[in-house]
Amino acid sequence: MRTVRARQQRYADAVAIIEREYARPLDLDAVAEACVCSRREVQRAFTAQGTTFRDALVAIRMRAAAELLLNQRHVPITEVSARVAYLNVSQFARAFRRVYGCAPREYRANAGPRDSGVLAA
Repeated sequence: MRTVRARQQRYADAVAIIEREYARPLDLDAVAEACVCSRREVQRAFTAQGTTFRDALVAIRMRAAAELLLNQRHVPITEVSARVAYLNVSQFARAFRRVYGCAPREYRANAGPRDSGVLAA
């Protein structure tokens, strides 16, 4: 039972770090170091939650990108990409499409994903 709680706490700590630091390059080693535990312990914590470090990192970055696209429409997509630590805009667009089912430009133009039924005013 103690191991379960420890993993849950490690997961919560790692997610908090990702949410705070998503705008800069992050890797599993840096997060493990910030959590003061081993890389493997962080991996196990994510696995216990049914996800991976990489999936959580991408999800948090894409959520931040979606908010930027909708709330700061004057910011170019290349800048949005950079703000969520994607230096390659094509790579950012592919990741965004995998998560939201549409390109960042389309998401912004339609005020959300295609299947939401919500159109921009």
